[in-house]
Amino acid sequence: MVTYRGPGAEVGLMLNDLRYALRALRQNPGFALTAIISIALGIGATTTVFSLGDGLVLRPLAVPNPSQVMKLTFANVKRDLRRYVVSRLCGLS
Repeated sequence: MVTYRGPGAEVGLMLNDLRYALRALRQNPGFALTAIISIALGIGATTTVFSLGDGLVLRPLAVPNPSQVMKLTFANVKRDLRRYVVSRLCGLS
């Protein structure tokens, strides 16, 4: 086998590696199926986590004036169940 060492040699080496990987996966289809499913699940899980992070953390709230958003919580102060606590949400712009 002759090895080319000029510009673009990496592409030829990568194609050789890809051919070898496809031959190896063709010889063992059970492993190939397991590997493909594992990669697909990993990509799907990563995409889901980053989409949730983008939507919940990075994007602003879809309200006209986010600095006026309030949080209403129920407080059980010595079993006095009629109390509510209103506070501003910090960190919203």
